[in-house]
Amino acid sequence: MKTSLLKLLIIVSLSFSLTNSFGQGAVYVTDQSGEPWGSQSCIQAMTAVFGNGGYTTSYYQNVNPNTLFVPSNCLIYMEGGMNNDISMNNFITTNQVAMQNWVNNGGHLFLNTAGWNLNVNCGFGGYSINLNGGANYTSTGGITAGQNAHPIFNNVTYPTGTTWNGGFFAHDIVNAPGGTQLVGATSPSQPNWKIVQELSYGGGKVIFGGMTSTSFHNPQPGADNLRRAIIAYLIPCQPPCVSIISPADLATNVHCNDSMVWNKAAAAFGYRVYLGTNNPPTNVLNGVQLANPNDTGYAFPQLQPGTTYYWQIIPYNGSGPAVGCPVHSFSTEVAPLAPGPIIGSTNVCEFSTGSYSITAVAGASNYTWTVPAGSTINSGQGTTAINVTFGNASGNICVQAGNTCDTSAFTCAPIIVSAAPTQAAAGPDQRVCALTTTLAG
Repeated sequence: MKTSLLKLLIIVSLSFSLTNSFGQGAVYVTDQSGEPWGSQSCIQAMTAVFGNGGYTTSYYQNVNPNTLFVPSNCLIYMEGGMNNDISMNNFITTNQVAMQNWVNNGGHLFLNTAGWNLNVNCGFGGYSINLNGGANYTSTGGITAGQNAHPIFNNVTYPTGTTWNGGFFAHDIVNAPGGTQLVGATSPSQPNWKIVQELSYGGGKVIFGGMTSTSFHNPQPGADNLRRAIIAYLIPCQPPCVSIISPADLATNVHCNDSMVWNKAAAAFGYRVYLGTNNPPTNVLNGVQLANPNDTGYAFPQLQPGTTYYWQIIPYNGSGPAVGCPVHSFSTEVAPLAPGPIIGSTNVCEFSTGSYSITAVAGASNYTWTVPAGSTINSGQGTTAINVTFGNASGNICVQAGNTCDTSAFTCAPIIVSAAPTQAAAGPDQRVCALTTTLAG
């Protein structure tokens, strides 16, 4: 009894973890008369990927399209092998608009038929899976040139191999006005025969196939794994998380006028931006929505100096938000200290010029100078040295250090502006201006 209960708990736990890791529903649609050729290979493929109870089986004859083509379903696998091509074609013809809209909004669709009766019109701008009266039967298939790096053929759990054969491997070929061919016939007498074709459509994608039951295919387990890897590739339906460009994770001395920048996520409709001093971040930007998938940057709002911030970008589409996106962090540059002493004459003649400077301040990127009323800064504003033409009023020369995050306190020096004498007079030596003197005659 304990052993049976433990097995039950393991199965329930496995099913729960699978369905929740994908975050979306999966549906296998077939004909109520039975599986093509009486083979359980399609059911076995779905069970291998989702676990027992991890997906729903529906039938062309009675499935409700209003509950099938909904955002809670991520993957729909429609099978039309053998005589099931008739019911598959009828269902698609009747519900083509709803099916296309569902894919456009982020759904993933697998349409496969190796039928005996007719060409299946799939929509999506002229796609069909064609029987052509049996003329399209093929015994061999292989990865299309240039597609070896595709995720379907690099699934660690379901290694597919590169070529397959059977009696027959496929009955139908895909008539595809676009998209990407993944598997083709390998016989020289069957050039350009498309057996598996991928199409990105709006926020979702479609895999079209003309394959028979994998119970006819060799070598095994690669042939079974091909079907399973196709299904696994089509989940989840939410877009992937983005890769960030800047600021880099754990970056320091980040400018407060910079932006968060990331790479575009495939199949995303837009992004939600989170930023804060808390983790997970919410207290500065809490899910600000960017509705254009090409908007891959967001300027910082007003940030504080010397502060650690956390940020997160979550892409979304019609199937929901990306899952498990990482939180990154950065620290802003600290506010600069006040500048040191100002170097230059403190007693000057009216209408004269003079130069003033300070030592550069660590962390400062700009400097703001002020001069007495009536005086003019000729050059150097924003730097550590200025040239000034004085008026006739005394006052302070002051300088403040700044960076993108903050400014320092001002450092000032008093300037005494003296009028030059109009006529030298005999008598004791006297200061005229700018630390110069006239001598008694």
